[in-house]
Amino acid sequence: MKISFISVVLLLSLLCNPSEIFAQESTYFKRVPIYNNRSHILSVDSTDLYVAGRMLCDTVQNLGCMYVARLDQEGEVIWKRNFPWSRAANRNAIEIRGDSLFISGHGNTSGNNSEAYHFLIMNTDGDSLRHKVFHYDLLTQYKQFYNNGIVLSGNDVFIYGQTSEDDFTGVCVIQKYNFITEEENLFLYYSEIGNYYSPGWNLTEDEHGDFIILNDVYEILSGINAARELLKINRDGEILKRLYGPTRLTPHSLIAEEFNILSDGNYLIVDHIDYDSFVNELVKMDAAGQILWTYAYPNHSLEENLDIGYKGVGKMISLPDGEILLSGTRDRGGDLGTGQDIYLARMSSDGEILWEHFYNTIVDAEEKIYDTYYTPGLAMMPNGDILILAGDINSKKTILLRVDHNGCLQNYNCEEEDILLNDSKVDFSELEYDVNVYPNPTLGNLLIDLGIRSSGCIEIYDLQSQLLKSYNFNNQNHVAFDITTLPSGVYFLKMRSEKGLFVKKIIKE
Repeated sequence: MKISFISVVLLLSLLCNPSEIFAQESTYFKRVPIYNNRSHILSVDSTDLYVAGRMLCDTVQNLGCMYVARLDQEGEVIWKRNFPWSRAANRNAIEIRGDSLFISGHGNTSGNNSEAYHFLIMNTDGDSLRHKVFHYDLLTQYKQFYNNGIVLSGNDVFIYGQTSEDDFTGVCVIQKYNFITEEENLFLYYSEIGNYYSPGWNLTEDEHGDFIILNDVYEILSGINAARELLKINRDGEILKRLYGPTRLTPHSLIAEEFNILSDGNYLIVDHIDYDSFVNELVKMDAAGQILWTYAYPNHSLEENLDIGYKGVGKMISLPDGEILLSGTRDRGGDLGTGQDIYLARMSSDGEILWEHFYNTIVDAEEKIYDTYYTPGLAMMPNGDILILAGDINSKKTILLRVDHNGCLQNYNCEEEDILLNDSKVDFSELEYDVNVYPNPTLGNLLIDLGIRSSGCIEIYDLQSQLLKSYNFNNQNHVAFDITTLPSGVYFLKMRSEKGLFVKKIIKE
């Protein structure tokens, strides 16, 4: 039997173990027990992974807090720590040096407050070594301070983000702190053009030890609404240069605030063309501000492109050979059905897409309904594998997807752009032999005709991915399975054997 376009054959262990999907392989797709779909940051050292994000810690006051977790390279949680003093660790808020973690966050209150930025040093065993709070008691004219990340340079940390005087006048905030001498310096930056400033989204150190800050400028002139600003400063906070990307007629709302210095010394920013359709465009500039090339994704709102989906880039990694690794999401549409894929692509130094893959799990194959993921984390493993940290909006769990340097997983057809992953809740893989399940619909007594003698495991899941029943069979060609105790409804029967994986939708009357 040939495998259909939505099918992949995966040989798994015969033991029923729904918590683990590919844990024994170098590439995998799995949910990790962090129980949060808003994990933001992923950092990797030579042995382990470090994840930070936000979670709800106080249900009474509806307050979020920051958490930090260490996982091994197979995605198993080694430790997890919650920090109620910080509302979030955003975007790029972890740096690793040796056996120390340098982490930033912002205060867990809203409105004007003096407790603005937080800085934490932990060791890799999860122990807190130092917690520094930066108080801005004299800056009462500013509202909430928001932290977007941290850069570690020598013995200095640069904690960056934004605040505002009102709803329009944004201020770029950089807190410099020497964690040896404990010397502090606060740098504030304002817009030179435009009526609305949204600054402090990304900070990157260049090869000369200077820093580039990514800011947004809106309402520049009549008919010219927005531009990306690259503000260059030295380590003493002095402004060296302001560069601007292409000007746009519409604001950048909902487009990722992402910037990277490439291995060739040039700059790459995620920009946009059209606000209404949110079309992403990548812009490569040299250090003088000259645009070298642009790459625009197809406008999915046009009738001829309705079936390609909307691709949004959220993270970038500059590779040593000048190429660029891109991750983000693709919103399905048209013939693609509904859902949001994990997106991964590799781009040449000249702006050509070398390959791209879309990863998702199926909710309902007949209705073309897929899961909804978002991808805030991207990292390279020491062996060149690619690790993506994603959130599953439906299950509200954190997802780890580990692929090789070409975006491939073991036992999947990497020639396909769409890689439909096997998951513990539903899988539409086909075996190399016939399997029949009847009667379906059923009152409760199922007969599974395996076609040939097999050994393996049968599981029943509900639509919320909960395992309800399981049964191991050995050297059988028929299996009787009783679900009479389950309420009427729709379930998924999943069978694993030495021949592969099979899933069938079951209707219980």
